[in-house]
Order: sequence, then structure tokens, then C-alpha cells
Amino acid sequence: DGNATRANVLEQLGEAFYRTGDAEQGNRMYAEALRVWDGEAARLGSRGSALALAHRGVLLDRLGRRPEAQEAFIRATEATPQSRELFATILAHLVCGPPDANLAEEVFRRAARQTTLTAEWKTYFALWVLAIGARAGAPVSTEAQAVLQEVRAEEGWSGTLAQLELGTLSHEAAVAAASGKGQ
Repeated sequence: DGNATRANVLEQLGEAFYRTGDAEQGNRMYAEALRVWDGEAARLGSRGSALALAHRGVLLDRLGRRPEAQEAFIRATEATPQSRELFATILAHLVCGPPDANLAEEVFRRAARQTTLTAEWKTYFALWVLAIGARAGAPVSTEAQAVLQEVRAEEGWSGTLAQLELGTLSHEAAVAAASGKGQ
């Protein structure tokens, strides 16, 4: 869709301006992207609207409007509770942006309710929640730890990552189990 593409380009421009030290112009680009997403949220169906809300949350957070961002994120998860992409968008933002351990826990709880969430994504989401909590100085998430305990017996990379995080597999053994640079 043209408007979603425009909003994404504006957001990327905002990021580029921030990286070059022009926070004022970055904020202008974020604000313009937010206006575009506001229009899209009203026009799109529930799945599209939820993704628009997630993007709005990211932009609101970048603009320093954390309470509004949190509300947008929660509304997004309520609108489309079975969208892995939606949960990944929110948690990835919290991993890289200002950490909010409480919000990450809530989003993770909602994601974990999905019956179609694969072991791979459960593992990544749990690891991201643990990283967010560590960055925020929060206590270790017992829910994320429980998911990793559940997934550690899985064959393949998900089980390997869970075992590594739980301390039952060495870093060297995890590297040896990797099948490529991505892993």
C-alpha cells in the first residue's frame, strides 16, 4: 500500500536524521510518519489496523510519548492477537529502543497465548524479553525462563538457543551446532 510505504520511508528518514545528529529533523519525520499511520489505522481492516497501531507505538515511543506508545501497542495486540509479525514488531522495538520490561512481559504473555506460535518464535520472543529486562535492570522474567525450559528439548536451533540461555550448553557447543552465519 502506498501510504504504508510512505510512512515507512518517513520513519527511515527520521532514523537517518537521528544517526547524523539532526534530532529535530528526525522528530519532524517521525511526526509526519505518525500522521500517515493515523490515517491508515482508520482505513485498514483489523490486521492492517493492528500493524498500523504497532508502527504508531514505535513512532510515539521515539517521540518520547511513552504512555501513548504503550496504549497503541496493547490496542494492537488486542486487535490481532494471532499475528506473530505484530508481536515481533513490538518486541524488536523494545529490544533496540528504550527498554520497558513491564510492557515486554505483557506483550510476551499475549504472544505466548497463540496456539500457532512455533518453538522458534517462542524462543526468540523469550530471549528478547530477557534482553529487554536485563537492559531495564528488571528481575529475570520467570515466564520467559519457563518457555525456554519448555523449548530446550526441541530439535534444532530453537532448542540450542534455549539450552545456551539456560546455561545447559556451552557457547562453543552452540557455535558448533550452528548451521550458518545467521545462526
